[in-house]
Amino acid sequence: MAMMVACGSSSQLSSNVSVKGERASGGTGVSNAAASPAAMNVGDLYTVDFSKNLTQSISFDGVDSNASFIFIVGSSSSMGNGTSVRLANNIDLLGDVVTKHIAGDAEDSPALSVNADEEETSQDQGDSGYGAREVFDAWLRMAEADLHEIAEPAFKGQMIQSSVTKSIGEGEVETFRILSSLTSSSSYTTVDARLRCRGDFVDVYVDVRKDDDEICFDDITVLCDMYDSVAEREQALIGDPSDVDGDGRVTALLTPQINKLGSLGGGIITGYFYAADLYGRGGSNPVSNEREIVYMLVPDPSGQYGTSISEAAACENFLPAVFPHELQHAISYNQHVFIHGGLAEEDWLNEGMSHWMETRMGFGMENYSRYDLTLSSPSTTSLVPSHSPDLLERGASFLFLQFLSEQSSDADGFIRRLVQTESRGVKNLEEAFAGSADDFDQFSEFFGRWTVAIAATDRGVTQDPRFVYKERKRNEFTGAWEGVCLICNPDDGRGTILNGVHLSTYYGNHVANIQPSAAKYYRIDTVPQDIIVKGTEGGSNFGILMRIE
Repeated sequence: MAMMVACGSSSQLSSNVSVKGERASGGTGVSNAAASPAAMNVGDLYTVDFSKNLTQSISFDGVDSNASFIFIVGSSSSMGNGTSVRLANNIDLLGDVVTKHIAGDAEDSPALSVNADEEETSQDQGDSGYGAREVFDAWLRMAEADLHEIAEPAFKGQMIQSSVTKSIGEGEVETFRILSSLTSSSSYTTVDARLRCRGDFVDVYVDVRKDDDEICFDDITVLCDMYDSVAEREQALIGDPSDVDGDGRVTALLTPQINKLGSLGGGIITGYFYAADLYGRGGSNPVSNEREIVYMLVPDPSGQYGTSISEAAACENFLPAVFPHELQHAISYNQHVFIHGGLAEEDWLNEGMSHWMETRMGFGMENYSRYDLTLSSPSTTSLVPSHSPDLLERGASFLFLQFLSEQSSDADGFIRRLVQTESRGVKNLEEAFAGSADDFDQFSEFFGRWTVAIAATDRGVTQDPRFVYKERKRNEFTGAWEGVCLICNPDDGRGTILNGVHLSTYYGNHVANIQPSAAKYYRIDTVPQDIIVKGTEGGSNFGILMRIE
């Protein structure tokens, strides 16, 4: 028998309204835990536990023939292997599928029919989901892990004995060392940049090869004010970066050298933070500028320095978002490593936090197209990958953090606790969330409920706040959209249209190979008599059925 997990109390069912491009209204006010599929109303949930008893039978006896469902199957494992889930309309077919799958030729099995809807798409993310930025970020975070072994840390209550002179004023020029390789910490080039403005929290430098009128705004102080406001708000939320040079500010450097770095990887790198700048310059750390610094690209419509980047793309999407993103990395490193004496945050959570910060600061335009890729291929996109996250996995971590922040009774406190700690990864999440409900304080519980929100949001089947994202709102500082929509026109300046998570049509017999901390979503429009489901031993298997019509 399937195991049910309580999800709420009874409520009055309201109408289901779905409007493409807008948030759907209607749906039940509370999604109830049903004892069987026959007892389900629209928006209700039926949970199938096949983590220990690996084979379960779901009876659809008594279900209205006009009903439709979404069936979510997945692995809530945050480490190790995922699962292979087999579904069939009767146990005999399931046995055939299992035999064929183990033999390695399930796709050729006569028990399986081919259906185009079964295939998840990965759209245009490329063969691996790794672009120049993702490859470069993976190397940066890996290189940072070894810094304490090759250089003297700057933090210990005192400034480092800096070999870099910093006594210039606005309008004066300074020389910086910038990485010239995507994979070497000793390869660098020097650039000259002029201090264009000095704020309370940020110094903005512009490479002397670029005039002010080529950097987005007629008045460079507009950019300075933007970054100063971001730094003030971000630091108030999650804490301060280090201050190894004692000037109380972060340096923002805009230079074509970042455009050139992107071209080395055949794409675009919008910017970076590298913790080597927080350690003393020397033979083992020659690239250090001995200060907190965020490096960023410049508009390059002609493609002089690499991939062509229009002024609109740079000024409206890239430059506003990259600064809060990289500043989060700088703050996280200081808080985790220097202040709390731990290791840098795990890559998947570190990147998720930075993408979340883009949206929170009012510059999250790039997140929509990123998580559109996530939604297109949910079963192959691991929320907690063992490697540095690709584009799809970054989208997943952003969506997950946004959901948890909305579920928290103290969203700002939750985000702050994620940064101001020595804990990392899943352990950090569970400690920072500090949930008081005994059915929502562990990663597997977070993950299961989140998969429902991915399926339910914007479909007009439920308004239960436990299982849908909150409606987006306008950021009070920028006026941009803040939050998540899943079936909508997000108005991101890219023309992105979001159509929700990919739903594979359930046609009777399936084998789904699912990554750890990932899920597959089936739409059931023809009600079967039974569904037999079986998962891999040790796969942390779960299943959730939601009625949608």
